[in-house]
Amino acid sequence: MASNGIQKRRPLLLGSTSFIPIGRRTYASAAEPVGSKAVLVTGCDSGFGFSLAKHLHSKGFLVFAGCLMKDKGHDGVKELDSLNSDRLRTVQLNVCSSEEVEKVVEIVRSSLKDPEKGMWGLVNNAGISTFGEVEFTSLETYKQVAEVNLWGTVRMTKSFLPLIRRAK
Repeated sequence: MASNGIQKRRPLLLGSTSFIPIGRRTYASAAEPVGSKAVLVTGCDSGFGFSLAKHLHSKGFLVFAGCLMKDKGHDGVKELDSLNSDRLRTVQLNVCSSEEVEKVVEIVRSSLKDPEKGMWGLVNNAGISTFGEVEFTSLETYKQVAEVNLWGTVRMTKSFLPLIRRAK
């Protein structure tokens, strides 16, 4: 702290380089999304993903809402579909299925007005959790959590990275 009582900002040292945070993070409300910016959100059947898909749609984004239960007619999917918007599309998506992920890549790519401009964002929201004593929770349960939360995120990111990079 300086002698005048004002704290001096110091750089955060990372190895041999320094990092001084500058600028601000861009949030949906500040990004000026002119309908052409596409975002895919996973886990939109309920909860945060459902709410985020509706919010991004209300801000003008083109939203692809990945829903695990679309083929089963889940209530959340029905509500999103009831918006009857050309800027919100629910898609069947199990992040553990490479086949479903690749189908969604093709759906998104073919739905973009200009695929060369890519996709603006991917929100890896799909996830599951388990509660309980470690000794009473099966290894299969832990494997399923890792399959969705870790490998599902990796699978989605690797599959959509080419489209995301095009959007810069």
